[in-house]
Amino acid sequence: MTMDDIADAAGVSRRTLFRHFESRERLIAESLEAGIQLYGELLPTFEGGWNAWLEASVTLLMRCSGYGPATGS
Repeated sequence: MTMDDIADAAGVSRRTLFRHFESRERLIAESLEAGIQLYGELLPTFEGGWNAWLEASVTLLMRCSGYGPATGS
């Protein structure tokens, strides 16, 4: 995927992307970091029941990834 592809998908110019990210690799790295941080913030709080916590965590992961029964896929 090129910066042109990313710019087209985002509906911005390539120049706009380069104002915010020095390279495609930096854009991808920052996107991954933001996604991991958001996932961490969404994780359910462990309140003593491993089975319920694990089920809720896996359901969240499936919903975030867009796959599995949690999404209807």
